[in-house]
Amino acid sequence: MRNIILLSILTIVFAGCNFNTTSTNNEYDRKDAEKITNKFYHYLDMNDFKKAETLFSEKFFEVTDRDQLQKIFEKTVEDCGTLTNFELQDWNTLVVKGSNPKSEYVLLYKVSRKKKDTMERVSMMKENDSIKIVGYHLTYSMLDE
Repeated sequence: MRNIILLSILTIVFAGCNFNTTSTNNEYDRKDAEKITNKFYHYLDMNDFKKAETLFSEKFFEVTDRDQLQKIFEKTVEDCGTLTNFELQDWNTLVVKGSNPKSEYVLLYKVSRKKKDTMERVSMMKENDSIKIVGYHLTYSMLDE
């Protein structure tokens, strides 16, 4: 009887526990995220904005609608020119594995364009085993005009 009570208590204790392992700024995680941004910039380079849109999470479109994203892409080409090169400047990753998993990635790029360069921050999260863009922030100087 005593063993049954002890086993019951241990079961309750372990059922309430969360077991997670966390890694930050792991090179492997950065490379996984870069696969998505490489596709993203390839699609932008080809002016295939609809394909680029497929890399975005539905969570992104809760804030920014699809037409607005297309207008952002078009306006960027109009104001800054077409993409000529992109270079990773900074990055952060956070991957939690276990009972409460999550994966977050933020990559900052200097993007060379024909008219003027931009700085672009691409924020991503893993959803159902695929990394999706949840944030896209683009800045450029208007002083050059």
